[in-house]
Amino acid sequence: MTQFLEDARQFTPILLEGAYVTVQVAFLSLVLSTVLGLTLALMRMSSKPLFYVPAVTVITGLRGIPIIVHGSNCADPRIDIIPQNYQIGFVWEQYLATQLLSHGDVFERFPELKVVVCHCGGALDRWIKTDPHLSQKDRSKNLFFDTNAPELNFLEAAIRQRTPARMCFGTEVPGSGGAVRPETGRPGDDLVPIIGSFDFLSEEEKHAIFHHNPAHVCPGLGALAQG
Repeated sequence: MTQFLEDARQFTPILLEGAYVTVQVAFLSLVLSTVLGLTLALMRMSSKPLFYVPAVTVITGLRGIPIIVHGSNCADPRIDIIPQNYQIGFVWEQYLATQLLSHGDVFERFPELKVVVCHCGGALDRWIKTDPHLSQKDRSKNLFFDTNAPELNFLEAAIRQRTPARMCFGTEVPGSGGAVRPETGRPGDDLVPIIGSFDFLSEEEKHAIFHHNPAHVCPGLGALAQG
């Protein structure tokens, strides 16, 4: 108890300072987003091209920005013994996000929204596709996954289960997947040659993972590639 009180005495000022900064950022973000939103809405309602055209351009551009879902650290004391246990939080949060987005109505309310869940969606489904545990809604136009999974069996299973049409190339170079792959002598997160060597994928499917899917999910990247 004595150690706990001493730790609390040391860290409480830091936590309070962090909370204060968080409140400031949240408040300023709310004010800024409200002002910008109202300004763009009023400009869009204008009949003058000088105001209408820039507003429509900005709004259209914002609508094309995807949401990226990535996990975070986990403070569950049960996993303290596990090295790099933040990875457990990644699995939990990313798989949970996949389930919530699959079963929920977000994409019905925002049909143009595109979401990419990192690390192949955190975990894979263990049910067959027709099982009621899984969403039976078609999310192929809205919900996507990146390929950041250095373990080859997992990555292959993820691509097969999610389908190549929903996979976007993603890696961590440099990142936490930098352990050397013994058979190649290259970092584990050097995934371009790995995905390129998958013989269960056609050349068209590989091209989709590396280029077409990311360009579709993020039109800004597609425009840069074309430029």
